[in-house]
Amino acid sequence: MLEALKPLIESVYLSTYSYVKPGAPHRFSTYFLNLHSIVHTFTSAIGEYLRSIEVGYQVSEGKLGFNKVPVGDLISNALHSSSKRLGPSSFQELHLVMIPTVIAASYSLKLRGRSEGFSKAFLDGLRNTILYNDVRETVKVYTALRDLGGRYSSIINSLALTASRIEVEAASLSDLLSDIGRSDKAVYAFNKLYMHFIDLSNKFINYYVDSRDLNYAATATYALIVKNLLGITFNPKIKTRGDLLKLLKLDKEFHDKGLELSYLLPVLTAVTFIGLARLGI
Repeated sequence: MLEALKPLIESVYLSTYSYVKPGAPHRFSTYFLNLHSIVHTFTSAIGEYLRSIEVGYQVSEGKLGFNKVPVGDLISNALHSSSKRLGPSSFQELHLVMIPTVIAASYSLKLRGRSEGFSKAFLDGLRNTILYNDVRETVKVYTALRDLGGRYSSIINSLALTASRIEVEAASLSDLLSDIGRSDKAVYAFNKLYMHFIDLSNKFINYYVDSRDLNYAATATYALIVKNLLGITFNPKIKTRGDLLKLLKLDKEFHDKGLELSYLLPVLTAVTFIGLARLGI
C-alpha cells in the first residue's frame, strides 16, 4: 500500500506548495493565503483514499469487478469528511478527480507494477471506473454534491437533475461529470485531459530526470497543462532572482485579468501522483 500512499501524499503537497504557478496556488502566492485548506481537504478524507487504494488492489486481484467499485461511496464520504472539517473552504474538486485516479493507479500498480504495462492498465482502469460503475454510485455523488452546498450544489440545481432521472437513464459517473463539466472548469479540465494523464506524467518524469528537481517538474507540468488547455505559454524555470520576479509579475497579470487557475490543481495533483508512483520515489 505504501507504493501508492507515499506518492499520493507527496503529490498533494508538491502540487500545492511548488514554485510559482501563475494564476494558481503556490508557495509564494499573495492571492491564495490559505494553501493548507487544499492539503487539509485531502488529509481530512485520508481514510477514503486508503480505501481507494485497497479497492484498486481488489480489482487487480479479481476480487472485485469495475462494475462493483464503490467509487460513488468513496467520493461521497470524502466530500462529507472535508465539508465537516472545512465547511465552505473545502476544495471539493480534488476528490472528484483524485478518488477515481487513485483507484486506477493502485489497480495498475498492483497489476503491472512500474513496467510499461502500467500505462494501458491505468487508462483502462480510469475509464472503466467512471464509465461502468453501478448507477447507485452515480446517485451517491450527485446527492453529496447537491446537499453539501457551495458551488457544486448550485451547478447541480441549475442542471435540473434528479436522482430518479439518473437511475432511469442508468447514468454513469462519467455522464454526471460531463454534465457538471459544462459549468465547472475543474471538472471540465478533468474530462478534457484524463485520457492524457499518462502522456502528462511522462513529461513530469522527463522534467524530473533532466533537472533532478521535483518542484521544477511540477511547475513545468503545470505550464504544459496551461498551454494545452488555454494556449498560454510561459517559462516556469527559475535560475535567478530575475526569473522569480518575472513569474511573480506574470502571476499578478493573470489575477489582474481575472485568470484564476486554481481549478487546474486537481489535474496537476493527479498527474504528479502518477509520475511519482511510476518513479518509485
